[in-house]
Amino acid sequence: MSRTLPETIQARLIDARPLSPMIRDEYERPVADLVRPAAEVEGDPLASILGIPFDTSIMGRRGAKGGPAAVRDALAGCLCYEPGLDVDLSEAPRVADFGDVDVLHTEVDETWSRVTDVVEALLGLGAPLVTIGGDHGLAFPVIRGVAQAVGGRVGVISVDAHLDVRVSHHGEKSSGVPFRYMLEELSDQVSGRNFVQFGIAGWLNTRSYREYLREHDVRVVTARELYRGDFDALMAEAIERAADGTDAIYMTFDIDAVEGATVGGTNVPAIAGLSPYQALELVWAFGRHPKAVGFDVMEVSPPWDPSGLSERMAASLILNFIAGRHVAKETGAASAAASAQQP
Repeated sequence: MSRTLPETIQARLIDARPLSPMIRDEYERPVADLVRPAAEVEGDPLASILGIPFDTSIMGRRGAKGGPAAVRDALAGCLCYEPGLDVDLSEAPRVADFGDVDVLHTEVDETWSRVTDVVEALLGLGAPLVTIGGDHGLAFPVIRGVAQAVGGRVGVISVDAHLDVRVSHHGEKSSGVPFRYMLEELSDQVSGRNFVQFGIAGWLNTRSYREYLREHDVRVVTARELYRGDFDALMAEAIERAADGTDAIYMTFDIDAVEGATVGGTNVPAIAGLSPYQALELVWAFGRHPKAVGFDVMEVSPPWDPSGLSERMAASLILNFIAGRHVAKETGAASAAASAQQP
């Protein structure tokens, strides 16, 4: 796979800096060796990473523009083996970090346009894409880029405490509008029946917006339903619904979907949100699906969490997605080899 991007796209990117582990141990393999600047990666990468340091459309607590740098630092503190999953990425293909979109902090429309162009180009290289935000309004231009790259139908799972289908506030685009834009402007490729809202929290939403989603045949899974029901079944339902009749599936993950006691570094921390375990299991399951082409994690705001747990949560979610894609790729290759050997 060629990693050559058009000059017009390169001009909209700020190069990634190499990750560096806090402590180098000759007996361990840090994620800093797995995730490398794209220019250093030879052969086909396991995934691509893109940062979008932009939070202009947040109407509440800003700080998410620091998310990409903080989450990369958290990735640098991780190691390549997950004993619970028994997945070791130390010998996996490298992950190519393409750096950050060169955003315009006073221009939402132009930034969204740049995001769409870069996402479309990166997915066109053939590797699954991990995007780090930034405010959750960015989900719309990201999904628009995914749809343009796929060219067919796309299923979407939004993991979020909020419905994010607001009517634009005084005509402005905000972090609360992405899925209204998606359902109305991308309706030829993203249908409500292939869209799932997962983990919606209490006392943070508006009834009329829930009714709007019902009208569009969107499945809304609340956090309360997750706690009181069969989590594994609901997780499977979400993925199956997104994948039903689509060419690709995409997951956008607002970090505020995770219980606020763990994730305080975000615009609006959730009470009784997903547990860290539930969040990790969901992303792991999604990453293993053969149609999964991308994943983003948004609204990590380092200034609001001096503990660093919020960015560590985001880093773990990213690694679970990458691990899922790695296992899916290895399983697919093994199945293809076995089929080829059959008489």
